[in-house]
Amino acid sequence: MAISPRVKLLGESTDGFPKVVLVLTITVVTIAIAALTTWKLSYEKEQREVRDASRSAMVRRVQKQCQLDLECLRQELSGLSAAGDNLAQSLQDETADWTYFILILGVVTGGVSVLGLVWIRASLLAAREANALNAAAIITSERGWVFSTVRPLDVLRLEHDGESSSLHIGITNRNAGKTAAINVHTNVHSSDLHSIPLVMDMLATESLEFDSEHHGTLVPPGESYEREWSWTNYDRFEIEFRSQADFIVGCVTYETLFDDKKHQTGFVYLIEPTDELNGKPILRPWSGGFAT
Repeated sequence: MAISPRVKLLGESTDGFPKVVLVLTITVVTIAIAALTTWKLSYEKEQREVRDASRSAMVRRVQKQCQLDLECLRQELSGLSAAGDNLAQSLQDETADWTYFILILGVVTGGVSVLGLVWIRASLLAAREANALNAAAIITSERGWVFSTVRPLDVLRLEHDGESSSLHIGITNRNAGKTAAINVHTNVHSSDLHSIPLVMDMLATESLEFDSEHHGTLVPPGESYEREWSWTNYDRFEIEFRSQADFIVGCVTYETLFDDKKHQTGFVYLIEPTDELNGKPILRPWSGGFAT
């Protein structure tokens, strides 16, 4: 079918909070923390090497100054090394710890901020989708909906030595919606069992091109009107039926007050001759209809 066989509620689709962003953010934060930890360990190792080199240089200087005087060596080394090493070690460790803490805090804060922004975006998209769906649901429940029923008005007449037949029918279009249906018009054709989808598709396409503004009918909510139609079983389109055309295929096209689109309802009826002499045939609803 060229026309959608079902009513669809249209809205901006979203899957909510994207998991890929969550995984990516956690991965980036983890890598950043690992990199900062590696940097801190490397920094501490480098500082130890610097302290060892400084201590070696200081020992050489003191040895050169005191020569073989052991008491001089002891006093100089204890006085210089203890104070300098302790102060340098304390300052370096404190600086490294605070730097590491601040960097880790910045990385975590940035990750949480990214997640927060993504969460807000997902919430806004979900709210917009809900609003669109609510609006579509309101329109669907309040707009006009036209459905058709068909009844025989006369007997099934055979023509051309039984090669063709015709039937006088009445098509009732009823507005089952809550607001008016405007520019309502109907198109009907015959079909066999195998050609119903093709005939319906052609009727729907043809009806969309029809000038309904000048030839359509206004149907108030809850009201209906009947149109008489002369049905024949020979085709008007270039369709070769495989079997006898015993089906009435129709499409009613109309507009509503909520949009500028044309809506359609398709219907199919099977013609069953009656056993009664000069009796009206029985029309049975058949599959293949649709509504938009």
